[in-house]
Amino acid sequence: MAARRRQSGDRRQRQVERVKKVRLEPKLAERFVNQLVTYTKYNINIMNDKGVIIASRNKERVGTFHEMAYEIISSRREVAIADEEDSYGGGVQPGVNLLLQYNNDPIGVIGVTGKPEEVYEIALIIKMAVETMIHYEFQREEAMRKKSTQEMFLFSLLKEENPSHKKLKEYAEKLNYEEGRIRVPLLFLYDSSKYNLEKALHAVTHNDGFTPQDMAWLYDETHILVFKAINEDPQKALAAFRPEIAGWLEQIQKVQPYEKVFIGTMQKKLHHYRQGLDCSRWLEDHIVSGCREIYFYDYLEDFICSRLPLADLYAIFNVYDSAVDQEGQDAYLELIGSLRENNYNMSASSKELFLHKNTVAFRLNKLRDLFGMNPFKNYNERIFFDCLYIYWKSKKS
Repeated sequence: MAARRRQSGDRRQRQVERVKKVRLEPKLAERFVNQLVTYTKYNINIMNDKGVIIASRNKERVGTFHEMAYEIISSRREVAIADEEDSYGGGVQPGVNLLLQYNNDPIGVIGVTGKPEEVYEIALIIKMAVETMIHYEFQREEAMRKKSTQEMFLFSLLKEENPSHKKLKEYAEKLNYEEGRIRVPLLFLYDSSKYNLEKALHAVTHNDGFTPQDMAWLYDETHILVFKAINEDPQKALAAFRPEIAGWLEQIQKVQPYEKVFIGTMQKKLHHYRQGLDCSRWLEDHIVSGCREIYFYDYLEDFICSRLPLADLYAIFNVYDSAVDQEGQDAYLELIGSLRENNYNMSASSKELFLHKNTVAFRLNKLRDLFGMNPFKNYNERIFFDCLYIYWKSKKS
């Protein structure tokens, strides 16, 4: 808990440091002044946090020092008024000067030249407009920087052959992701002819169940990839994994329907995320299911068998090849495939196959007699039926 508090404190400190680095750029200030002077006859100056004029209606003043602005920045005064009797150096003229702030930090001064009683309210309006524009520009730039960082993070996370753990950690820190948080990859499949994936991604990331610790990207033209953070306690996460994911997917399906979602393996270390995604991709490539949500942990046996060379499987099952013709193998694949998908529930399989339950029982009895095994009574014999199914299925693919 103490370590987590330290990490949280470190993140807040980094956020503060980023804000302190914000500077009012001369080109940005010049653009503001050029826009504002079309609406007012008064001269407008913008000074940076050093008191130097960086933009002005009077171009000759750009680059000169504004003493009153420097005092405002130094003392954090909200407003300073110069009248005819003031004797500031640096050519300070009568007018109103107001502090410009971003996130409560002083970044400059806006000055409007003229009789203070005439320009005061105008200066306040201009200050509000300029701060609003500054906020928008800085937020836009921050969003662009974050997007760029996210793109580099995604590339290192999923594309690089041997990603640097140090680099991944640095990217995660910049994006405020907790490095050791347990996350699970969800690879959403969309019909791109029906849905705009940019809009689909927006719907996913702006759902109430999407947290700041969740990661999401457009993976390709038909997929969205999400690494969903689950319960912080590793022990509780094991049991909470499915209910949390299922509940969130139910929300997503209501607002942005997907064709399928392939749920990979839970991961805690950033440099293992690619393996978690590989499991999601394996599901899409190898598993045919009527389910919309497909979990990798439901197909561990298939995955392990798929990693065996076909030659090894042939060495185990070649006699069964010769004993059962192709038509019999196809019938086996249809029946056992449905039973496996329905956890060997005969009623559910008969509905799925559009067969009477007695017909399913008859076909299964023929297989029991052929192999001398009963997958309903002996767990090891069910494993045999499953592995033979995987072997014959792999031969056809």
